[in-house]
Amino acid sequence: MQISEYRTTLAHVFKSLLVILSCMVGLIWLDQQSINSYWELHFHAKSPWDGVTSPSWIFGDRLMKASLAAKETFAESLTSTPEGNTQQSIPNDTAVPVPPRQPTTRPIAPQEKSLPSAAVKAPATSIDSHSTNGAASANMESGHVILKTGQAVLFIGDSMMEGVAPHVIKMLRERYSVAGIDLSKRSTGLTYPHFFNWPLILSHELEKKQNIGLLVVFLGSNDPWDMPSGNSKNFLRFESPAWESAYRGRIRSILNLAREKQIPVIWISPPNVGNKKLNHGINYINGLFESEVKAENEISIRGNDIFGYQNSVYSPDMGQDKAKVRIRTNDGVHFSLTGQKMIAERIFSKINVRP
Repeated sequence: MQISEYRTTLAHVFKSLLVILSCMVGLIWLDQQSINSYWELHFHAKSPWDGVTSPSWIFGDRLMKASLAAKETFAESLTSTPEGNTQQSIPNDTAVPVPPRQPTTRPIAPQEKSLPSAAVKAPATSIDSHSTNGAASANMESGHVILKTGQAVLFIGDSMMEGVAPHVIKMLRERYSVAGIDLSKRSTGLTYPHFFNWPLILSHELEKKQNIGLLVVFLGSNDPWDMPSGNSKNFLRFESPAWESAYRGRIRSILNLAREKQIPVIWISPPNVGNKKLNHGINYINGLFESEVKAENEISIRGNDIFGYQNSVYSPDMGQDKAKVRIRTNDGVHFSLTGQKMIAERIFSKINVRP
């Protein structure tokens, strides 16, 4: 009797494991592109199943895309008004408002566009650089951005910007009654466009919002790693000439999108961080940011200058009024509330509003 019960229990365990394994394989089969992007982002290598070319395997990705497209079509059909349908007046006490459809937060992995063939430029030597010779010179004056009444400020970036943007938006609203649009998203950057493509997102936003008067960019802390080489299975080694050329091209693509709309740009370079390897990578990337921003005659703000960091030195505290104030969080990357406000105030100091 005991042996029979043991076999029954063992059979139930194997069945449960089989169901769990089947569900896992099914999820990977359907959502393989999203999982591939996540794998690349966190492990900086292709996923084990990325090279599978079996038609039955590829069908899973096609099925998922078709399902998402059907979902979008169904949502649009619910919120759209059929042609020729005359709406009759409905009493206010019985009217049921239909909420507007929100944009999906799961962008389909876009194909990376070809990179500009512009020559690599030398690193910039000036800090908070500016000029009046750019395409947006009419909106800049003495290193400050001049906004007009009714214009809005667009913020893009990673988790660093997530902490800073709300403070700037509050200052703009209270001081100038200027609106701010915060698109910042954690774990994003310029190295993995298949996971999140900032140039593509920015292009869509600038087409949708015609009243953007300033673009503020703050990212880079997620980027000092090897990155995928377009559609190839190979990765570009961090700091290699090919990596730098590709990364500069993505910086330029953001700057070019703003220039086409004659929108000035404020680009913040991340300050030093606690991890030595990451700190070296961020300082290397900062040189690319500053040289490209200077070449486009836009405004560059160095986080190191705000916190008083020299060279590669990092400190979680800063002296203020004969006392130490904590400006960084325990992870050595992000900012305390005081640190966030310091960066926000520097950004805000570069903005003026005129009727």
